[in-house]
Amino acid sequence: MEIFIENLRKDISSKEENFKMFGFQEFLKSGEGNTFLCEMQKKSESIILNSNLGSETEEILNFVYKNCEIVLKEGDITTLDTDAIVNAANGRLDHIDGVAAAIVKKGGSEIQAESNDIMEQRKNELEPGEVVSTKAGKLKCKTIIHAVGPVSNYGGTWEMFYLGIAVENCLVFLDLNSYISIAIPAINTGIYGIPIEEGTKCIVTTIKIYLDTHTNSKIKHICLIDVRKKVVSAFKRHLEMVFGISKSRGSTSSNTPFPGSQQEPSSMTPRTNVASGEYGRINIKPINDSITNAYLDVIVNSTNKILQLNDGSLSKSILNAAGPEIQYECNQKYPRGISTSTIAITKGHDLKCKNVFHLTLPEWDENSSDSILANLTQIITTCLENAEELGAKSLAFPILGAGALNYPIENLPETMYEAVKSYSNQNPSQIKDVYFVFKPEDTEIVKKLKEYFQENTTGSSAASSGTTLSNNSRHHPQHPRTKMISTHVGDIKIQLIFESISNVYVDVVVNSSNKELQLNRGSVSKLLLKAAGPQIQDECNQKYPQGISTSEIAITKGHDLKCKNVFHLVLPDWNEKNPDSILANLTQIMTICLENAERMGAKSLAFPILGAGALNYPIENLPETMFEAVKSYSNQNPSQIKDVYFVVYPKDTEIVKKFKEYFQEISADGSDDSDGSDGSHGSDVSSDHEDEEIDDNVSAGQQEDSVTLKFITNYRNLNHAIKTVGKEYNSQLTTKEIPFDMELKGFRKPNLKSIGTDHEVQISIRDKIKIHGRYSHVKNAKLDVQSLLLEYKEADEEILFKDIVQWSYFDENNPENIRMFSDKENAKLEKANSQKKKSLDWNNRRYDFQKMSFQHGGKNYKMKRKNLMDEAIPNTWSPMGDNELLKSVQITNGQEYDDIQAIFSQYLPSYHITKIERIQNKALYHGYQVLKRKYELENPNISNEVDSLWHGTAGGSIDGINKSGFNRSYCGKNATAFGEGVYFARDIQYSAQDKYSAPDANNTKRIYLCSVLVGKMMKGSHGLKVLQDSCNSAVDDIQNPTIYVIFHDNQAYPKYLIEFAQ
Repeated sequence: MEIFIENLRKDISSKEENFKMFGFQEFLKSGEGNTFLCEMQKKSESIILNSNLGSETEEILNFVYKNCEIVLKEGDITTLDTDAIVNAANGRLDHIDGVAAAIVKKGGSEIQAESNDIMEQRKNELEPGEVVSTKAGKLKCKTIIHAVGPVSNYGGTWEMFYLGIAVENCLVFLDLNSYISIAIPAINTGIYGIPIEEGTKCIVTTIKIYLDTHTNSKIKHICLIDVRKKVVSAFKRHLEMVFGISKSRGSTSSNTPFPGSQQEPSSMTPRTNVASGEYGRINIKPINDSITNAYLDVIVNSTNKILQLNDGSLSKSILNAAGPEIQYECNQKYPRGISTSTIAITKGHDLKCKNVFHLTLPEWDENSSDSILANLTQIITTCLENAEELGAKSLAFPILGAGALNYPIENLPETMYEAVKSYSNQNPSQIKDVYFVFKPEDTEIVKKLKEYFQENTTGSSAASSGTTLSNNSRHHPQHPRTKMISTHVGDIKIQLIFESISNVYVDVVVNSSNKELQLNRGSVSKLLLKAAGPQIQDECNQKYPQGISTSEIAITKGHDLKCKNVFHLVLPDWNEKNPDSILANLTQIMTICLENAERMGAKSLAFPILGAGALNYPIENLPETMFEAVKSYSNQNPSQIKDVYFVVYPKDTEIVKKFKEYFQEISADGSDDSDGSDGSHGSDVSSDHEDEEIDDNVSAGQQEDSVTLKFITNYRNLNHAIKTVGKEYNSQLTTKEIPFDMELKGFRKPNLKSIGTDHEVQISIRDKIKIHGRYSHVKNAKLDVQSLLLEYKEADEEILFKDIVQWSYFDENNPENIRMFSDKENAKLEKANSQKKKSLDWNNRRYDFQKMSFQHGGKNYKMKRKNLMDEAIPNTWSPMGDNELLKSVQITNGQEYDDIQAIFSQYLPSYHITKIERIQNKALYHGYQVLKRKYELENPNISNEVDSLWHGTAGGSIDGINKSGFNRSYCGKNATAFGEGVYFARDIQYSAQDKYSAPDANNTKRIYLCSVLVGKMMKGSHGLKVLQDSCNSAVDDIQNPTIYVIFHDNQAYPKYLIEFAQ
């Protein structure tokens, strides 16, 4: 026997193997990962131990609310000894995946056996929101509550409703059975697809509502627990926000106001076993519920032509839920009603949706069945198109034509599904979810929908109908790459980025304003007001009628900006006598911004360069002050904030210079902000100018993890077991590529990075966007990337079109009052017109290109289209092709040559001209002319232009000036005595000096002869960055100027480039 045991011992071998695979470590922490290892042990006939995971739980947060202790832990729910633990179960109670499988494995097979008995007695599956209990087997708890949550691909509000019901039912079960403690995981945020943010928020909100409304509850202990760090972080964030607790552990008052204290049940999820399908990028879901319960962007109402909503069962239910205001809006906006080919659009009012689309259908006629069904297809398409224009992502349709209109039920599933499918296949769409809503008693409709959908989603038919974005759009001109400088402090990445702050895709944008919060004052405020719309000023006026002080901030929504919120602050003017207290105030107000962003769950903020500009804070003080404010906050607070952007106007080269110098300085100091442990807190400064690969290969989400597993098995099987694990996990990974034909400038790459983080995938960007990760994660990330690229494409088109064409309009009765369409409207109109469309339906209006008119507010407006590229150019220019924007033409004789030669002969007799080139730049000339007209309107009584000024330059700047004109990047190279702008001289001798027109290796010098818009002038001074109000340029002498300094890119046009030598 001893020999047998010894031989058996010799056969057993163990080995630790290090796996480096993308997302592997996080995967193994999940319930799916536990199941995976169990399966691998069976498949490879080995014992596999994960040395990276401990079995202990770590307490993250602990506080008391309404006499109930609420605890947040990171760890394994199966180790807890609470009275009850919650298992996220499926409707069949088959505990075969995720945490459910781990519970059965640890608690014993009797848990599954008892679950089987329950299902045998029920005869049907559990519905979302239902809970049942079983004994706990070998676990430490007394009972297991099996909660059936919703299954989701997108995490819509309907799913949140049933998730909330499931959590509430768990707490009700606890009270009914005299249990006092419970452990709840992040139900269905794993394999069932509920997004972590929405799911954890719903669970926390439901707990608070339950404790608030069940004052006699005996529950004394609620533990929220998960093994995934990001889930625990989300729980922590929402606990702090919903319960109003501080970041330190401790108690919270039961009287703490609760933001949004009503539960947000969103949505309807299927109560029947009807399938759903995904066509293109739109997920179609049949839903059994009342349409008035929908938390969606749009619901559709089938009504009558005169829009009397008290007629018809559906309209009546919508009228009752929305309130009388919806009928009033119909009467006001559509006094003549609608036809069967148009829709009426109103607000949702007291409904849970943003908008209601009202349509009317013809009655069924067997003799005209084809045309009636074709009309149904068209009206559904019209709804989708209008929803798209409104930026909606979700719609709910009733079963159109059913009921009193007597459309044959057998025709409706195909007609409605095919209408959405056709739209999705033909249009890149922002819409994600379309719901077909039916009543519980409509069993025949349920049957037909189910039959049709199952027939059409088997095999590959559904998968093959996906939408692919078109790449045949106009190629946009390439702009200089946006440069970014970045550094890390703790877990926060600080990035200096060159962009307009109104273009920022972040959670919070910070605005430096004035005490009265009048946003039409100050350059940053004006910019944000223009982009956000007047509603941001209205919100400031309503919420902060007394304004704010220098020690507080005002918080508003982002409105039409690309951010969620705007933090408005006010800074004191600079005072040399009191610099320390002013900079301390700057630090404090930034800390307040970060604290408020943290409380709101924000992960990213964008600050302008606070104090620069009109406040005259010294530029040299700002990098350290702003950097240290963020660093100090990060060092003292565990933070969810990942990215802080310092946003600088691209032409403010002095700011760029000072920040870059400071960041490089702290990078050189290896001990600057390292904690001495692992280097993770050290400053890591990078710039995409210095390292192209950093910016062109954006990697986001999880990285390739290093995980060590220990294998114990027969020594002959050891290598096979190791290979099996690697092969099986890699089979779950996939890579998808998305082509793009636009410049990913400014905040575009960070936005793509955030998609990678949200979906736990890796995104890399070179000539294509590559998304790598587990299949389900990649699929959802791809949809978001395509959606974002479409948004970028539309934004680029707006910029492109505004330089090419301008659409305007005027009231027929007041033709002199011509108004310009916005950039978005301009692009929409030009795009539709160039596609030879007869009309464009958008913004609740129809723009008729044949009549060149539209109606609004009962008035008729005429439209005009002006091709800006066709504007008159100088008759001295040589011919240029339609697509030729820039041309340099050498001048060898004629009047132009003689005039310049005469100036050289008189003022620079020791030099001879070697070449003269005329610069013909259509876009630059157009911009100059537009600004010239603006100055002439603002300053009608002065001469706004000086036609012949000189600008000396070096050879390396020629290409940039010829292509883009003069910008402030040229400022400060040779002179800043009268301001930090671009300099021009009246006298050629001045610009011909070597320090301005530096000779090259062949002793050739270069000088431009320019037209300059000087407008209203002011006396310049050293360090001047911002002109006084209404002034357009700075000069050396107001009475007799010889030096002119400009601060606007389009303020000068380089007419001729002259090369000369001695």
